[in-house]
Amino acid sequence: MLNNKEWNRDDPTLVKVDEWMKANVISKKWTEEILINKEIGYGGRADALINHQEHGLVLVDFKTQKCRKLKKGFKPNYYEKWILQLAAYSECIDYRPRCLSVVINTVEPTDCFEKLWTDEEQSEGFRMFVNLHALWCWTKNYYPVQELEKLA
Repeated sequence: MLNNKEWNRDDPTLVKVDEWMKANVISKKWTEEILINKEIGYGGRADALINHQEHGLVLVDFKTQKCRKLKKGFKPNYYEKWILQLAAYSECIDYRPRCLSVVINTVEPTDCFEKLWTDEEQSEGFRMFVNLHALWCWTKNYYPVQELEKLA
C-alpha cells in the first residue's frame, strides 16, 4: 500500500489499514529497507520510514494481532521485546528516528492501533539489544564485526 501497489480492496482489514495510512502518513521515505550496523555487527529489514502527521519522522513496524475484545472495543498487546528490534534498526539510521509499532487487528476489521515508544523505552531497548547481541555472539562463537574486518 505504501508503495502504491495493487491490494485486495474487498478485504475489510486491508481497507482499515488503508484508512489508517491515509489519515496518518504524510509521506514515506522508504519501505522494506535493509539496515546494517557495521560497528556492532547486525542487520535486518525494517518495514517503513514515514513522515507521520502527528509524530513526525518515525520508523514503523507493522504487527498483525488477534486483539482482545473488551466492552469499549478492542485492545492490542504491545510487547516490550518489540522495541529491541525497532531500536536496533533506528540506530542504523543517522538521525535515529523515533519508533512506532502499528497493530493490525486480525479478529475484526477495526482501526489500526499505534504505540509510539518513548525515548527512554527506545534507549533501554537498544541497550538490551546490544547485551543480547553480545550474548548471541558469545554462545555462537561468531563475531560479525571480526568477519566484516576480514572482508575490508
